[in-house]
Amino acid sequence: MDPRTTALVLIGYQNDYFAEDGILHGVIESSTQSVLKHTIDLIKALEKTDAMIITTPINFTPDYSELIDPVGILQVIKDAGAFKAKTSGAGTIPEILAFGDRIIEVPGKRGLNAFASTDLDKLLQNRGITTIALAGAITSICIDSTGRAAFEKGYKVVQLSDCISSRTSLEESFYCSTVFPLYANVMDSRAFLRGLDMRKQGKPRKARQGAKSKQEAKPKQSAKSKQAAKPKQSAKPRQAAKPRQSAKPRQAAKPKQSAKPRQAAKPKQSAKPRQAAKPKQSAKSKQAAKPRRGSTTGRGAPARQRVAARRSV
Repeated sequence: MDPRTTALVLIGYQNDYFAEDGILHGVIESSTQSVLKHTIDLIKALEKTDAMIITTPINFTPDYSELIDPVGILQVIKDAGAFKAKTSGAGTIPEILAFGDRIIEVPGKRGLNAFASTDLDKLLQNRGITTIALAGAITSICIDSTGRAAFEKGYKVVQLSDCISSRTSLEESFYCSTVFPLYANVMDSRAFLRGLDMRKQGKPRKARQGAKSKQEAKPKQSAKSKQAAKPKQSAKPRQAAKPRQSAKPRQAAKPKQSAKPRQAAKPKQSAKPRQAAKPKQSAKSKQAAKPRRGSTTGRGAPARQRVAARRSV
């Protein structure tokens, strides 16, 4: 059992039951001393744990106007004048008061069931309690009635056999062996302490959502459903990182230019352009170039003229 989700609920630890001069002390006298000793030892063992400890005293107005046509034990209480509000008999016994605020008092109990007309169930739910252990008086009445109600509300119930008072030893034996096992685990206070896992301390549990936590609990998610779940977000969602920019964006580098752009170099010219070289004439072509004698062209013309002049003479 986890101490963080376990509560010890005390019922009827009031002077009218446990004090020697209590009005109803004689009803449970045979078991009060041993039950009180075991209860105090149990509270001391739980005092420094995360287990919740609650007391639920029963109180009535002086005229018992809350009881309409009472029967059984409630009629006995009214006739005896027990548990009247603001009387010593209705007060919590000193042994329980000695623990101060470590024990939480839940007022409003007017009948057999500690859940009826009180905020007990709401208090247990707010603390995430799933297991309650019962101690007090009387075994066959308030202890049994509260245990059954707790079971019906979805709690795991533990009946502490050495911390409950009965009217007779036969009654206690019968309920612990035959009735309580129908809806609860029955064990003594020492076995209860051994069953608490004291390693589970200091980490509060979430409050239950409703009375029947097991039935109303959401089913566990499979590995696939967990992946489908939305990713956890930090307190402030991260924004996509902007690309880093330099102080001034770089421009494409311009090609280097000389002080003065170079002009295309003009082809070098000689002082005088060379003329195309005349093709060399072969010996034959040279001879062909000379005019033949007697022709009207070339050197032959003057020779004929000279011949003609001579003949004329």
